Amino acid sequence: MYTSTIRKTQKNPHSEASPLSMTRFRDHEPKRNYYIYNPTTKQFTILPKPRRGTGVSRIIHGVSLALDPYKSTHYKAFCVYFSERLPEHYEIQVYSSDPFIAEVNFNLGVFWNGAINWVSSWGDSLYFNVDEEHLGTMPMPPMPDGWEERRLRYFGEYSDHLHLIEIYGPRTTHFSVYEMAKDYSGWSVKYLVDLDPVMDAFPESICTYLDPSGLHYYKFLILTVIRRDDDDESFLVLNIPGEAIRYNFKDRTFKKLMWSDSALMFGWYAAFHYIESLSNA
Repeated sequence: MYTSTIRKTQKNPHSEASPLSMTRFRDHEPKRNYYIYNPTTKQFTILPKPRRGTGVSRIIHGVSLALDPYKSTHYKAFCVYFSERLPEHYEIQVYSSDPFIAEVNFNLGVFWNGAINWVSSWGDSLYFNVDEEHLGTMPMPPMPDGWEERRLRYFGEYSDHLHLIEIYGPRTTHFSVYEMAKDYSGWSVKYLVDLDPVMDAFPESICTYLDPSGLHYYKFLILTVIRRDDDDESFLVLNIPGEAIRYNFKDRTFKKLMWSDSALMFGWYAAFHYIESLSNA
């Protein structure tokens, strides 16, 4: 794989070894344009600027071009920016020439299998093995016909298992819990969920003024998937208005874990597993 990193030079020094080169032109500081140029076809593409309002600085710290012409004609450009939300941190945005691969959400990284795993809303997702310093692609389940963007509702790890939940409809209370294979070969259905009894028991979770086939007819968010050594004891934790619910996968029974008079609801992206440790901070 050809990987070129732009720091302070105006032209990629490895451009002659690669079918594509990356060139930077400055109009007026701090404006800076990055071009992907194919010297064979004399075609070029201007890399897009980071979107405003995302907490990402418009100042690029570095850009890398990843291309393996023996495997694909497509390439990816990795842009590293200063984070405006977290001082002394960086954020990464990925541009892909493949129209079916969109930007990966690097804010939702999950550590599993010795790697940081990021999920994409359109095409393949990414993982970065922290020991081997290897970046790879993670396949995603096919989307139902008629859908162009994933409806991700959970992506997390528990007890060395990586889980994924996507909910489309027409009945959003019925969905599958996927588990990723250790070799990243693909997702398989681990559990089937039917939340109709839960919604019936808590009618405040039903938006009766909406179409029952609508995506927001039922109000619930998924907090986490809990795995046990005895898989019959594994369960799902939901957040409905004012309640946290435990839903058992095996027998589909459920019970309240806690109650609150707050109308606030939290999803998996705002929930974290507590692990006691004596590690230094």
